Amino acid sequence: MQPGCLVRALFLLATCCFATFAAQTNGVPPPRAYSRTNAATATATTPGQRPVPFRGTIKSVDKTAQTFVIGARTFVVTPRSKLLQADKPVPLTEALVGEWVTGSYLRTSETKLPVLSLYVGGKSPAAGSPNAKARTPQASSAGK
Repeated sequence: MQPGCLVRALFLLATCCFATFAAQTNGVPPPRAYSRTNAATATATTPGQRPVPFRGTIKSVDKTAQTFVIGARTFVVTPRSKLLQADKPVPLTEALVGEWVTGSYLRTSETKLPVLSLYVGGKSPAAGSPNAKARTPQASSAGK
């Protein structure tokens, strides 16, 4: 083989490899693989903060401090909180003492728990769901 042919063959091989690589990328970066770190940053919460559900009747509401009490826990409404009643946004002033609420908060080490979501109103479990009714023992008719 002549030296000029070898150089041309190497040049042709390099050009084909480059063209193949360029055609595969098209200027678009390859997709990122899924990892736990990607999922954690997508939720915008730190590992110590997880949404925790709550439900109950409101004992007290402090509208100036944007807090309310259910049982022994004090919840604080933040700008990030979503408050709904009948699937429509409402202010904390709509939450009345003695009203049934459900929602979720972030698990933190603070004494006031930051609310993520609050659903005002709705049926309490004692108000009529068949699963919440107390079961009464039925008399057995097998012995008769």
